[in-house]
Amino acid sequence: MSFFLEKVIFEFMGNSYIGALLAIIAFGSYMVPLRRYPAFSSYASLAGLSVGVLFVSIIIALITGTLSFNLIGFLCGILWVFGGALCFSAVHKEANLSGTSVRMMGACILVSFLSGVLILHETIIIWLALVAILAIGCGLLLISPQKGQFFKKWRSLVAGSIFGVHLLPFQLAQIGELEFAFSYALGIFLAAILLFCFIQPKEKTPVKPIAPWILSFLAGALWLIGTHGSFWAIDPEGPLGFGIGYPLAQMNLLVNIAWGVFAFKEYPTWKERLRLGSAALVILCGAVLLTLSKILVGN
Repeated sequence: MSFFLEKVIFEFMGNSYIGALLAIIAFGSYMVPLRRYPAFSSYASLAGLSVGVLFVSIIIALITGTLSFNLIGFLCGILWVFGGALCFSAVHKEANLSGTSVRMMGACILVSFLSGVLILHETIIIWLALVAILAIGCGLLLISPQKGQFFKKWRSLVAGSIFGVHLLPFQLAQIGELEFAFSYALGIFLAAILLFCFIQPKEKTPVKPIAPWILSFLAGALWLIGTHGSFWAIDPEGPLGFGIGYPLAQMNLLVNIAWGVFAFKEYPTWKERLRLGSAALVILCGAVLLTLSKILVGN
């Protein structure tokens, strides 16, 4: 049985198309429990998610024989929790899943690109990158909060910025995905549990009933699957590669929007939905242009 599961996992890892699909569905859906239970503690949601992340990570590590500690992965996991805490809080405080996702995604794409150029010294086509950055900026402006409300919407932008840089140590260290994953999950788990134990009691937000705990656990399992899927999607030896796999994985934004608009009735008027959809489309186009500014170098 273990041999069969190991074979299935490695077969999936070799399939960029399955990886992209998993990333789109998982990253587009894992925050739904937060929106479903808006009064439930965001720190409790994060703690529940971290248990699901660690649980699935241990199963994968045992099957693949990669259960070992890696300091870089552990630190990256802790850094992710800072972004995750802000992200979860943003869904509650900013009161919508769709707008939060668009703002967060735009900031994440922009910051990850800039860190690649400035820190990793990646070569790009300058003019194409500038057009892409302008497009992402326009997309963020389209979905920007109303005048006087910016400081109520800052969480999603800061969360996206943290998500954009939190894997830099992983990229610099050039660690294998499976060797990285368990320690990454362990860092997420320990940091999230500590936040829940020390900060949540001061907020006095509800941590009952049991249903959001279960959904958060399942969301964590889904998130980890999506994380592995994104690695498979951008595998340089796969049929998609970074140039197609990365922009394709960002289509999870459309799944986020679909949940927000159709399940939770956000942006109820067609005018609001048109503005939201336009912002998402412009940001996704910016992501594609950023990717092209890198892969077309030298062509």
